[in-house]
Amino acid sequence: MFYNNRGILQKNYAAKLNFLIEKDALFNKNKTKRFLLTRSWSDGEKQNSCVFIMLNPSTADCKNDDPTLKKCIYYSNKFGHNKLSVINLFPHISTVPRLKDFSFCKKNHSIVKEVISENEIIYLAWGFNFKIKKWLKRVLENKKVFVLEMSKNNTPKHPLYLKKNLNPIPIYF
Repeated sequence: MFYNNRGILQKNYAAKLNFLIEKDALFNKNKTKRFLLTRSWSDGEKQNSCVFIMLNPSTADCKNDDPTLKKCIYYSNKFGHNKLSVINLFPHISTVPRLKDFSFCKKNHSIVKEVISENEIIYLAWGFNFKIKKWLKRVLENKKVFVLEMSKNNTPKHPLYLKKNLNPIPIYF
């Protein structure tokens, strides 16, 4: 059984971001795994959504934003989006991921594929020495895929510690 929690809060993330944000999150029953996190903001305009693919979830939920999510919202808004979905390669919630957190989860795999299929613009941002898997490359085919910055080992950098003046870099498979 999975629970869908909603909350609507007023937040001010940056000088240009001061509007109503709808918040949504999908967890397992005991909230040890988060499968999907969404934020949407608009003034009745057409929805322009994007997806950030991260490594594993941290502390953000349907009511609270963590520093990483705030940075993803900043970039999403900067790049012209008004809806953000965050999915993770591994659903185990942890602020300090360990090897045990990287086990395969069928439910998460299914949700990752579904969310990607419903969106055109995808940002890779897992910030860990993790090479993209073949199944993920297949799912990302025909999508507009970007990174904010690449690491020396050619993996997407995590957004939290990046400068705010970056522009998306297209990735081709």
